[in-house]
Amino acid sequence: MSLCSKCKGLDLVAALRHAQNPSSSTSDEYDDGHSVVGRWHALGRNVFASASACQLCALVRQGWGKWRLKVVREASADNMFDPTDPPSDLHDDIQDMGVYLEGKTSFEFIRRERFCSDGEKWNYVLAVICTDAGPQASFDVHDQLVAELRITHADDEQSSDELASFGLGVTVCKDPMSASSVSTAKDWLENCVLNHESCRPEPGATTLPTRFLDVNDGCNNDTLFLRENSDGLDHRYVALSHCWGTSRPLCLTSDTLESHKQGIPTEALPDTFQDAVTIVRALGLRYLWIDSLCIVQDDPEDWRNEAGRMAWVYRNAHLVLSATRASSDEEGFLSARPSSDNVAFSTRGTDSPLTLTLLPSSPSGETSYLNAHAVATEPLSRRAWCLQERYLARRILHYGTGQMIWECGDLRAAEDGDFESVVEDQLGRLRRSAALSTTVFNARKRDVDGATETPEHRHMEWYAMIEDYTSRDITRDSDRLPALLGLRVALESKAEDSYLAGIWLKGLLEGLVWCTALSNKPLARPHGFTGPSWTWASVKGPVQFPIYSWFDKRARWKMESTFEPLAEYIGHNHALNNDDTAIPQLTLSAPILPIRGNKPRAETPPESGACLGSPPERSIVADRSFCFQAQSRNGSSREFWIDGSFDVKEEESGIDTSNLHLIFLTRLPFIFEDFEFLEHRFGILAVWQEKTRSYKRVGYVDGCLIGENLVAAFPREEGDVYALEINRLAPDPLRLERQHVTLL
Repeated sequence: MSLCSKCKGLDLVAALRHAQNPSSSTSDEYDDGHSVVGRWHALGRNVFASASACQLCALVRQGWGKWRLKVVREASADNMFDPTDPPSDLHDDIQDMGVYLEGKTSFEFIRRERFCSDGEKWNYVLAVICTDAGPQASFDVHDQLVAELRITHADDEQSSDELASFGLGVTVCKDPMSASSVSTAKDWLENCVLNHESCRPEPGATTLPTRFLDVNDGCNNDTLFLRENSDGLDHRYVALSHCWGTSRPLCLTSDTLESHKQGIPTEALPDTFQDAVTIVRALGLRYLWIDSLCIVQDDPEDWRNEAGRMAWVYRNAHLVLSATRASSDEEGFLSARPSSDNVAFSTRGTDSPLTLTLLPSSPSGETSYLNAHAVATEPLSRRAWCLQERYLARRILHYGTGQMIWECGDLRAAEDGDFESVVEDQLGRLRRSAALSTTVFNARKRDVDGATETPEHRHMEWYAMIEDYTSRDITRDSDRLPALLGLRVALESKAEDSYLAGIWLKGLLEGLVWCTALSNKPLARPHGFTGPSWTWASVKGPVQFPIYSWFDKRARWKMESTFEPLAEYIGHNHALNNDDTAIPQLTLSAPILPIRGNKPRAETPPESGACLGSPPERSIVADRSFCFQAQSRNGSSREFWIDGSFDVKEEESGIDTSNLHLIFLTRLPFIFEDFEFLEHRFGILAVWQEKTRSYKRVGYVDGCLIGENLVAAFPREEGDVYALEINRLAPDPLRLERQHVTLL
């Protein structure tokens, strides 16, 4: 496919000049950018018509389509329209929408700094925009469409023409082992080692693992050797993070231990291991650690000892090498990269070819797609075991499908030049979060104009990580907690806290408030799991901890009161911390009530019982309502309903509802100015087990108290609703005594 006459006439050098010096053009000359680059298609319909025959118009149309999907997704998340009555054209193709057919096109010229340890270099972006035609309301979801095209040069050895003055970025090469790619990887590593103090190992940590592979002894590049003695050796080693796949082509066993010391032919390695050897040698390093070749796989004692050192191995590696794009060890990660969405472009005034590459749609309010989720769609990011390896690394080099990504405690960078400064590596952020004094129970900041700031909360990073972890695949269900052992060990060494089956004691109530993350992906019971029912690890599938994001997702427009704890930790038995035959149990002091009935949740949310003020949004995953009876503050008995759900759908029919109880964990008064408030609560649904004299978790509740088909409203005390301590205006409307409750 060639270019249309309009695209052939675009002056990209003029676009680069304008991005480099925006003040060089007056507003009269600017004319939506058309006068800068040349008269292009004026309307969206012209671009759509040309896209069938023009490669660049097709790329712009593709970018607009992806941007439209992002707009719809964000509008849905932000409740910009009534989900029961969405805009009629919400999911229409942009080529069938009149607002974009008649929309006017324009250009923006953007220059962003790109990472370079030697001098200034820049990323240039040509943003092609289609603005919706005519006046529109926000609930119509007719935001402008944007296709961001990065302008790059074929290589850094630019000619002496004007292009050299722009410090232009380089087009990512299809070959991951190209001179440019290897140079970039070396540059990241050298810059980090020399300049990033926070990425340096702790004193005394620079030793080699128990076993390691010598891949560069200077004598024989066709063979590598298993070593055990590290005396007098260079202690820098690379640790590989990889997907094993379904087969085990080459492993260390009791039978192969001695032969591997004598040498392993490089050609006998699966492709991913061969590629890892290639990278280690290219970086000028010598030692490589691969779990399957450095831990004796058929020796339970060796496996147990080395698994306990896993945190140390990945934490103290000179570099963690991530085979991010490979779904198995046989696949490798250095094969040619797939063609990206780009167009080769010859521009007037220079004989040096340029490339226009379509960028992913950036999250709203951000200037780059490069963030902690930059490799989220890669095969390695779907594996549960590999998550802790990424979190433990001081510096990690990802070989992704399209390019390399670098992460360390100071920098996140992509091969295409995008970068962002970061504060601490992933483990550092977990540790900092664990040490915070602010919790969901003591930290809501509010300005008098209603704008809010959500501070960081204790262990919020840990539970966000668990949300990622539970969305990943794991071969053996029994590994769900062992696959986090390295992180647990690393965190326990610094945090003054106790670890209870995936939940931290200083974030106990927050960690007990878990539920399914996706209504269309039911949770299941993991095979062979013998842990407690109250931990997120007792189910298989994506979970969420909604208490952390409650204000943002359910009531961003409302001034915030503060969550209050209704339950208190009493104790737990040692089986939660050790391998033991005893039954793990947790004891709380909490209000507990019998469930009197349950039914499917009404499709239409109930109206607010308050004279003025709407209730918060309902949980999008709760699908039932549960009835209980409680005494109100005035002493009268009253029946309430509250939304919730059973944890595992396939177990619903077998639950003994005659012994079903509700254990309240937290409350949140939803306070209005007209002397009323609504009452939101989180809690656990649990079944009483006579044999063990304890409760087993089977579900959760998350919702406002509902009475007589309305969200129950309660009278509040007089006082300033803009005061920082507003919870005192809304004392607990229920008179409930706490009891000791033992959960198994």
